[in-house]
Amino acid sequence: MSLNTINRFSQYLSLLLQLLLILTKCVTNSNNNCLQNSNNLLVDSDCHQSDGKQTNSSYNQMKPDLSVHVLTWNVKSGQCKCDLSQLLDISSLTNQSSDEQLADIYAIGLQEVAFKFGNIFFTEPWIETFDKLFKQLDYVRVKQIRLVGIVLMVYTKRSYLPRIKSVDVQFTRTGLGGLWGNKGGVSVSLNFGGVSLCLVNSHLAPHYENLDQRVADYNTIIDGQNFYNTKKPNILSHDYVIWIGDLNFRIDNLSGDEIHDIIMYANKHPDNDLRFEKLLANDQLNRVRREGRAFSEFNESNISFAPTYKFFVNTDDYEYKARKPAFTDRVLYRYTSNAYEDFELKLRQLYYKSHPQYKQSDHKPVSALFHLTTKASAHKISKRYASLALSGEEQALDGVPEDKEEEIFVTFHTISNWKINNESIAWYTISPNDEKTIASLSQWDWIGLFKADFISIEDYLLFVWANTEPNRWSAPNFNQTNVQQLDNSEDSTDTIASTRRQPWFSVQYPDNSLLIADKFRLVYVTQSGDVLGISDPFDIID
Repeated sequence: MSLNTINRFSQYLSLLLQLLLILTKCVTNSNNNCLQNSNNLLVDSDCHQSDGKQTNSSYNQMKPDLSVHVLTWNVKSGQCKCDLSQLLDISSLTNQSSDEQLADIYAIGLQEVAFKFGNIFFTEPWIETFDKLFKQLDYVRVKQIRLVGIVLMVYTKRSYLPRIKSVDVQFTRTGLGGLWGNKGGVSVSLNFGGVSLCLVNSHLAPHYENLDQRVADYNTIIDGQNFYNTKKPNILSHDYVIWIGDLNFRIDNLSGDEIHDIIMYANKHPDNDLRFEKLLANDQLNRVRREGRAFSEFNESNISFAPTYKFFVNTDDYEYKARKPAFTDRVLYRYTSNAYEDFELKLRQLYYKSHPQYKQSDHKPVSALFHLTTKASAHKISKRYASLALSGEEQALDGVPEDKEEEIFVTFHTISNWKINNESIAWYTISPNDEKTIASLSQWDWIGLFKADFISIEDYLLFVWANTEPNRWSAPNFNQTNVQQLDNSEDSTDTIASTRRQPWFSVQYPDNSLLIADKFRLVYVTQSGDVLGISDPFDIID
């Protein structure tokens, strides 16, 4: 080994040690049950609190790799009668100043959605309402799952859909001893940017006296949900878990009148951060967490809003003579900071609040916003710090490990001049473009034709099976007079030794399949349901 090689290795080793010192502030315990102030505070993974107006920190200078907005609401079997945009912190669909204001993922958990056996073949009206809202924002529904009255919907930006992998759903019935799904939990599991996220929506046993049953419901859900992905076989094995729902925990040791008086006093002193301290000290959920009976694996930010149950419908008045007010509607989270050797997971909660202006139910909705670090963002940040450390030179740090398993993406060639009742060809390429990636393609992958504003991959109009063998090893050149006639003079299917080595695949849609003139997209979907690529919108003309 030459002296220059040794010196260079020593330089990179020293730089890597500096990088680790920069990235590692302290050792965090992922099971620390710290309760963090959350109304107008930003909550760090190490329980550090900072003023929500602060914008000069290194974190705020970089866009988080994944922002997740969650909402829980017991709708009391009612249909949507209100504007939902405020629940999602969308002030105006027509006056949206910046895409930065929108979260990357929205998870909406509803409880007590009206259930009728005759409607099981139709889309739930609540889902249709949220679909319509998100379609205007160019979002798509990643997944939805329903267990009787418990509904969980997950949406993401359309451009983010190919980055979401391994989507799976599970449910657990706990009503009537596990025979009925009026109570229980549903979950959506997914991967994003090299990390796993599990979103859980649950409705636990009601009534003050059923605390033990609520604890049992939680443990049944935790023990009973197993996912197909062996790397994240259960809820707690995920890198991040966000649990929302009507958990139905009540307040001990205080009468309804006493609770009501505390709430009235708190409403008159909104600046007092401890105004609900007496209620939270007697909160059943906080007690069972301390005792290790349920949710002890989770954290919850400090609650700075009034109890969200029970109200007279269409009012702001508590029905406290019949049911003691309680914090039944909650958002909890957990993550494993040291799940990976080469980077640290971090979670930041920006707010935790209720929405008292919504009055159609006896519950008030509750929402929270999280920023999560992913493997992709950690490596980008590492390289940025490395470039700053190298005397201001823009250089990447060779010592920073990259993902061992690269994500596969499909890119479609520009589509134009498709006509109804005409055969049409679509071209696409893949990255990485090596032989291993090509070999991973399946004959059961498919490419669907969708309306340009589709809301779900279940909404395909037709599909063809994907091609697993490259037709060319260079980009296709379209004849200017007819887009369907291809100039293959520069290449052929057997030029695998070509220096260009960019595989291009083609699929053909028969003339009797394109029957409607409109704006469309093509979507590449694997046999496991992962989306690898989405084309730009294109027109099919008469």
